[in-house]
Amino acid sequence: MKRISKACLVCLLICALLTAGGIAGSFLIERDIHFTPEYEKIDLLPLLEKETLSDEDYKTLFYQTGLGARAIDELRLQEDFAAQITAFQETFFGGASVQCHRAGITTWMEYAVDEDGRNTAGFPLAPYEEGYVVAMFSSHSFGWRHGHAGLITGANRVLEAPILGVPAGEYRLNTWREYPTFVMLRLKNASGEELEAIADAALENLEGVDYSPLAGIIKKYSGRRPPTTQCAHLVWHAFYTAGYDIDSTGGNIVTVWDIVDSDLFEVVQIYGLDPDRLWRE
Repeated sequence: MKRISKACLVCLLICALLTAGGIAGSFLIERDIHFTPEYEKIDLLPLLEKETLSDEDYKTLFYQTGLGARAIDELRLQEDFAAQITAFQETFFGGASVQCHRAGITTWMEYAVDEDGRNTAGFPLAPYEEGYVVAMFSSHSFGWRHGHAGLITGANRVLEAPILGVPAGEYRLNTWREYPTFVMLRLKNASGEELEAIADAALENLEGVDYSPLAGIIKKYSGRRPPTTQCAHLVWHAFYTAGYDIDSTGGNIVTVWDIVDSDLFEVVQIYGLDPDRLWRE
């Protein structure tokens, strides 16, 4: 009986600490649900009419639309360029109504919702290709806003390690438009063929791998097919086996922010995130 009592006390203590941590952490994560600019929204038409954009012009557009230089250049080739840029600017400054839902035993997910409380696509996607990385910071556990990451593998398809009990697989890219935070990344100076090869190899080696929150903590499993994975580890593995270590901090644990902060990537698009945090000269 004494052993059972001690075990129960230990369990109760752990539960109390986790609950207290979750309550305290909830106050800290609320402020990071969605970033809406408080600086001035400007008329972009004079800038859009320029034949050549300077570095400062690209920075202005990033802060006004969330679009990086590559996305701007691709959109400039389209006839309705000005209208599209205006749409990106409207959603970037438009804010979001957000609801939080339980996604697992310890995990909560935030979604942008309409006036009826239904999940809604809050922003348009920049042009993308296979091999681009997507990430968000709209999931949290016990006050830790860990986020989620995936690898684009085709039109409206993302390879993800979603959650405990569900193996890695392909899901709809459009679902990511329902998150109140978003970032899209592209490997710098890589050709489309190289990015496609990375995406194809990731599908072959990582689809169906079991999820584990502990994947990579003891060993990152840099071989062809790891025994387990988690969202950030999956993206890291896809690039590491292609010769790129995108873990900006090194070590055995790779997080979503470790990947987003990697100098190997250029930022294609952000939404609901502070441009000061993600602008790169």
